[in-house]
Amino acid sequence: MFIPEFTALLGSPESLLHACSYSHRFSYAGFYNWIQNAQILGLIHFWIVGIGVNIVFLPMHSLGLAGMPRRIPDFPTAFLGWNGVICAGVILSVMGAAVFLNVLGATNSWPVC
Repeated sequence: MFIPEFTALLGSPESLLHACSYSHRFSYAGFYNWIQNAQILGLIHFWIVGIGVNIVFLPMHSLGLAGMPRRIPDFPTAFLGWNGVICAGVILSVMGAAVFLNVLGATNSWPVC
């Protein structure tokens, strides 16, 4: 009962499958799959960015629950230590992006869709 309405909303199941495979073409996993001998760099990129993003956003969530005001240029000094941790997470995430850009610049064979 639910499936025909859902399929009518999205189109045919084949078009949904095509959309999923199309979005996978431009993901990081698809990129590292196409590039020869770059799987270990893909793992390094994944873990560095994953840890960095969690170091950024988990303390931000906790600080928000603790009452840190948003969208102001100055914040109370009680939150200074956690903002330092957040900055370290941002630096770690940028290092992960640098790994990806290094792989992107070092490759000579671009994947053909």
